[in-house]
Parts: sequence; C-alpha cells; structure tokens
Amino acid sequence: MRLTALTVAGVLTTFVLVGGVLFAVLQALLNRAVEQNARATAQSVAELIEQDRLADPLPVTGVELVQVVNPDGSIRAASANADRMTSLLSDAGLADALDGQGVQVPANRAGLSGTLRVVAVAAQDPEGERLSVLAATSTEPLRAANVRLAKGLVVAFPVIGVAVGALAWWVIGATLAPVEHARARQRAFVADAAHELRSPLASVRAQLEVAEHVGEAGDLPAEVLPDVRRLSALVEDLLVLSRLADEARPFTPERVDLTELTRATVQARGSAGVAVRIDAPGRPASVPVDAEADGLSRAIGNLLDNAIRHATSQVVVAVRRDGAHGVVTVRDDGAGIPAAERSRVFERFTRLDDARDRDAGGSGLGLAIVRDIVTRHGGEVTLADARTDGGVSPGLVATIRLPLHRS
Repeated sequence: MRLTALTVAGVLTTFVLVGGVLFAVLQALLNRAVEQNARATAQSVAELIEQDRLADPLPVTGVELVQVVNPDGSIRAASANADRMTSLLSDAGLADALDGQGVQVPANRAGLSGTLRVVAVAAQDPEGERLSVLAATSTEPLRAANVRLAKGLVVAFPVIGVAVGALAWWVIGATLAPVEHARARQRAFVADAAHELRSPLASVRAQLEVAEHVGEAGDLPAEVLPDVRRLSALVEDLLVLSRLADEARPFTPERVDLTELTRATVQARGSAGVAVRIDAPGRPASVPVDAEADGLSRAIGNLLDNAIRHATSQVVVAVRRDGAHGVVTVRDDGAGIPAAERSRVFERFTRLDDARDRDAGGSGLGLAIVRDIVTRHGGEVTLADARTDGGVSPGLVATIRLPLHRS
C-alpha cells in the first residue's frame, strides 16, 4: 500500500510539474504568436509607407487597430477603429516597442475593455521622414485560452490521479503477490520447522541433563549440552520472530510501569558472571508506558543477556523519563561495537568480526527480536559507544525509547 501511495504521489508530482511547465510554455507561445501576427501587420503597413501607397483609413485585419505616428507624436493615418488624435504609446513606451518589446496598455485608450499588446515597426516615407507603425491586439483571447487550459489541467489532474492510482495498485499488487506469497511460505516454514524441532530438542536436552546428573556417558553430556541449549534457544527465538512477523496477530498493550518491569527482568536473570546493577538511587519514579509486558520484558532481557555476555566487569541498567518518552538503558564495559556495524547487528544472524560476535553464546537473533518488539510498541532502539554517552569505560550502551502512557 505504501509503495502504491509513493508511486501515485510521484506520478502526480511529476504531472503537476509537467503541467506547470506546459502551461508556461503554451502561454509564452501564444503571446509570441500574437506579437508575431501584430508585427507582421505593422511590417505590411511599413512597406505601404515606403511604397507611398498608404491609405487612410488603413485597411487592416487580424489586429484590433493600427496607427501611423509622426515624429512629433501626431497621427498620420489609422485604422477605422483607432484613435486619430492620441498615440497608443507614450514616448518611453514607443522607444521600448521600437526595441522589439511588446508593450501592454489599457484597452480603454482605444475605447475597448481589457488590455492591448502593442508592437511597433519603424518606417520611412519617400520624403525620408521616419514614422512609427503601431499595431495593437487585445489580450482577451490569450486570457480566455489560458483559463481554458488551466481548467483542463484542473479537470485532468484528479482523473489522471485516480487512473494512475488504480493502475499502480493493480500492477504493484500483481508484481508483489508472488513475493508476499513466498515470504508467507518462508515464515510458515520457519515456524513449522521450529515448532517441530522444539519437542525433540527438549527431549534430548532432558536426557542429557539426566545423564549428566547421574554420571552416565562420561564427558559426552557436558560437551553436548551447551550446543543443545544453544540450539533450543535458537528455536525459541525463531518462534518469537515468526509470531512478531505475523501481521494478523493482535497487539494488545496495557499500562505497564517500565521501572518495575525492568527491575523484575533484571532480578529474573539471577546471578551472572558479572555484576548487574540497577542505577536507581532512592525510590525509583514510575515510568508508565503502553506495552505488552511479556514482549517488552523479553526485549529488555535480550539486551541484558547481550550485555552480560560481553561485559568485562559490570552491567548497569537505568530507567528514566525523557520528555514524552520512557527510556531504558543497558550499559556494559565490554569491547563495544564499531559505529559502522551498529545498524547491521539488528539484522538476523548478523556476525561481527570482532569480540562481540555470536560465538559468545547468542543465537544471532536477540537484537533482531529487540528491534521488532520495540518497533511494534512504537518505539526505537539504538546503540552507542558508552564513552560518548556519559560513560568513562569502554563498552556499549543500548537504549530503548518508548512513548509514555497516555491517560
């Protein structure tokens, strides 16, 4: 739908630009045609003057009126409907017209309505006296043509918009249908495969844990169990991603205290290999947000697990208000992530070339799950260097920003 809207918007924008250019070009062409017609009439009268065949009144067609003006501004000859006492142009206007410019004057000077466009051509009679031939035409036909053109464009605009929208919707829908079908089949396959693997893996894990507990099979359970646990976590993560990608799944948020949810998530992790501290001196303030508690807890937990895996000595978790948002930060003092890689790590199965790769125990899906959950809640998740975010130790700070609850 967004692609269709963008296509229609692009086409309509192009149509507006092309329509504007077309309108300007046609207006210029019409003005030029009118001036050329008037200039041709004036040139014909100038030839009659040079041939000493000037008649009075002047028999002209195609223009409103013609005047032949003496050097002193008096009228030597004129068409039947022209003023025989006063020139259409002042001395300054006549100079501009003789330079090739079209001069517009009020038509009431000739007893008409609207505006006249006047051109001038220099002429010389057989006695050598220099005269000026003025030819004037009304701009009303031009204005009427411009109005008709503008109305045509206004009528055509919505018609073309509807036609382009319908065509784009059909073409894009037909083009993307196989892609959407393939994506749906891929999601279904991943979900089915993960679901089918879940029970066998749980059974294998249980048997290995029992064997390890009773001391059977030697060192095999201890060697295999970490990989089985990791594979089980991968299957669970795939199921979570599949549910998040299901657009038909309803989103049912409720009022959640972000401070208490974060505290409970940290406490549920129990003891870790590094110190995990909640930065909340005194009684922590309530930070209410609209969220699905289980999903948001998983997102915070994934950031916490990621920080614990890569921290050198400690992880610090903080919750605060920031304007109209609730903010959770998870900071570690590990190796950090290069700035160029921080957006890429939110993609599925992303593997980095440095110390913070998934060989440290992750499935490669944790941050992708965080991004999808936070996006579903209308928030954003970002990564930054802890040293540039107020910290003094190297490491990474992950930040979740969510809109506050609207009461």
